[in-house]
This record gives sequence, C-alpha cells and structure tokens, in this order.
Amino acid sequence: MIAKRISLSSCLLALAAMFVSGYIVGPREGFYDRSNHRWYHNHAWVACVDNDVHCR
Repeated sequence: MIAKRISLSSCLLALAAMFVSGYIVGPREGFYDRSNHRWYHNHAWVACVDNDVHCR
C-alpha cells in the first residue's frame, strides 16, 4: 500500500515538473526569449532586429 502511494506520488510529481518546465506546453505566440534575443511567431523563432516592437 505504501509503495503504491509513493509510486503514484512520484508519477504525479514528474508530470507536474514536465508542465512547469514547458515540456508539454510549447511557447505561446509573441513570447520573447530575452536570453537569445528572439521571439516566437507562426510556430517558429524569429530573430530580433532593430526597432522590432516584440523585442523589448
């Protein structure tokens, strides 16, 4: 009984960690990736250029 509870808890924890890390849910439209200076548009990453309103 205890082993089953521990196993279930660890599976739920692993699932929660995947959601939090973005493994299952990808970037959303218009998301700005500050560390790589790019933004997400039409299911692809777009490099930021000068005066780009999405890159602030």
